[in-house]
Amino acid sequence: LRQAKIVFDEALCGARKAAQVNRAHLHVESQAAQCRALAQQKEELARLHDAELRRLTADLDERCRQADLEVSLQTGKCLEAETRSRALQEELAKAYARIKELEREISNL
Repeated sequence: LRQAKIVFDEALCGARKAAQVNRAHLHVESQAAQCRALAQQKEELARLHDAELRRLTADLDERCRQADLEVSLQTGKCLEAETRSRALQEELAKAYARIKELEREISNL
């Protein structure tokens, strides 16, 4: 009977240890599942972040392109205005010269 009790106690101890190992295994499995879920969330966030970054970069590129076009347009207008200004200055100089010429002719009369 004593031997049977020793065997029973050892079996009970073994069963307890097996239960502890099983609980630890379940805990590890649960943590592994949580880690996998977090890794998936992280990957999804990274994909969303990359997509948003690409969208913002494309938007910024388009704005820069539009600004470059506007600068080119304004530069063209400035060059055109400078050309007209020079032409008007030349006409004005000719007009002053003609006035001076007419003033000399009048004074010679």
